Amino acid sequence: MIAAGAVWKTTTAPDPPIPSSSTPSPKISGSDERRKHHSPQLAELINSGSVDPAHVRALGPKGFAISRTGPLRPEGDALARVESLLPQSQAGDGSATLDIFLTVLDCKQAYSKVAAIPDDTASRRLAECEALLTNISIADSDWLSKAAEQGNVEAKILYSLNPTYTLPGGPKQYLKDPEAVQAWRTKSLGYLEQAVAVGSQDAMLSLSDAYKAGIIVNQDAVAQLGYALAAQRLSPIPGFEDSYQPLKSSLTPNQRAEADRRATQILTQCCKD
Repeated sequence: MIAAGAVWKTTTAPDPPIPSSSTPSPKISGSDERRKHHSPQLAELINSGSVDPAHVRALGPKGFAISRTGPLRPEGDALARVESLLPQSQAGDGSATLDIFLTVLDCKQAYSKVAAIPDDTASRRLAECEALLTNISIADSDWLSKAAEQGNVEAKILYSLNPTYTLPGGPKQYLKDPEAVQAWRTKSLGYLEQAVAVGSQDAMLSLSDAYKAGIIVNQDAVAQLGYALAAQRLSPIPGFEDSYQPLKSSLTPNQRAEADRRATQILTQCCKD
């Protein structure tokens, strides 16, 4: 999970991409009754496939947080699940495309741990993946990039965290093809900025981490604090003050004031009525 102050990940074997803010986001249903409480902006994102109503929590007039708990895919044959989602994905539904990515990822992770299958449940879930993993056209397609291109906010946040999938050639391209890497960095930053613009608290925290790490964008402590403050003001994050006090202490009064101004600007542009 992505949390405030998390390390920007670029390993070749990324953790399961389940981003969330430091504030636990309770899983909600996508029922019509619950949707009545969504803002028009969030309802539009849901209707367009940009966010999944089962994994989103409204924050204020226009903001929201994303949370996933439990397995990346439901029980049952994984290939059958993907095939049931393909028509929606082909029609441009980014949430369906992201679910395909998560299903494939779950199966690949199960296969990578085949030598240490701990119990019957894990063995059964691996068996559910057999048909999918042998279907190369599905197993080896870049569903994450497609979901991001279709406008799915969660996929946009995950894009830069998973270069194994989204950067042609993977992280090893850092040395082999600087131009491709720069294009990936530019797209990664753009996706996070787009996600912030529609009110994603997770994207604010991810951009804060990005400005700390200096991988997709140059290091900038003022921007790091500014995006973190915006996320905190959108909805309080437990432990925020303790986590960010060292950063605040390292900045001058003018820099802290600039970070505060940026946070106000971010929230004004994305999340105010």
